[in-house]
Amino acid sequence: MSGETVKRALPAILPAVIPVLCLCCSERSEPSPEQPGPGALSDPSAPAVGSFAVTLVAATSSTDGFTSVLGRVYDGPMPDQLGWDVAASAQGCELRIPVVPFCDPSCDSSAVCTQDEGCVPYPEAQDLGTVTMIGLDASAIEMKPIASTYQLPPAIALPSPPTDEGAAIRLESGGGAYAPFVIEGSGIAPLSLSGPEVIPLDGAEPLLLQWAPPSDQAASRIQIKIDISHHGGLKGVIECDVDDDGEAEIGASLIEQLIGLGVAGFPTINVIRSSTSSTNIEPGRVLLTVSSRVERPLEVPGVVSCNDDDECDAGQTCASNRTCEP
Repeated sequence: MSGETVKRALPAILPAVIPVLCLCCSERSEPSPEQPGPGALSDPSAPAVGSFAVTLVAATSSTDGFTSVLGRVYDGPMPDQLGWDVAASAQGCELRIPVVPFCDPSCDSSAVCTQDEGCVPYPEAQDLGTVTMIGLDASAIEMKPIASTYQLPPAIALPSPPTDEGAAIRLESGGGAYAPFVIEGSGIAPLSLSGPEVIPLDGAEPLLLQWAPPSDQAASRIQIKIDISHHGGLKGVIECDVDDDGEAEIGASLIEQLIGLGVAGFPTINVIRSSTSSTNIEPGRVLLTVSSRVERPLEVPGVVSCNDDDECDAGQTCASNRTCEP
């Protein structure tokens, strides 16, 4: 698949996924700073009901860098399909253990089982008319809804980054289900993470992460997520929300406890720089997030990741959790 084909295909595949993921994220104790839209009543306690994600995708050996824009707004907050218990915390990081809700009777297909409220109906995506993005290109970009989802028109391909760090980005809705609104954000510098391409993680030592800080450290935050059990059934994660000052340390105790919960194949760490603005509409907040992500594999002692038996040593097989086992 060519680089150009990848750029076209990704936005088409993800619109129903990324906005939902953004809305399903559990609230952090240290959220990214948000700026209200002009003329809006700022209420950061209001639930998030929609998001427009401007995502800087770095170049690879086979594809050029590009920027995607994906957005969706609902008539209410998206209910959480998992609950989370915070088992430990330190230095802006939390060890979180998933709690699978149980509903009796079970929910039908129009609702989701939640930890505290039982069966909650899924919200419905809304038509906002034409949404215009200003500041990502030489001219304003108009996005029309497709199944109430907004993305870049096929004829527009944006580089990564699409604009300078700190440059103004403006989103204007055209009306539709709710009165027209405006959200003003700003460009960010792409995240550049230092250190090895495969990061050791053993729990004996803290994990020190370093990156090139932005010119304005107050304009963005860093989110970190360590997931080492995804392919074996999620046992827990470490999530951090820290200052974008170029350095973060994740304590050895948190890492040791996470490893103790269980490890599966292909453990990863994701580090995200994000700048978030918001405005309030009738059902809640709409977010404009500009982000840049770096994902790296983790090396956990005793874990050999695999996709099939051929990748394992003699006498071992590739288990369902995608690790080589006797």
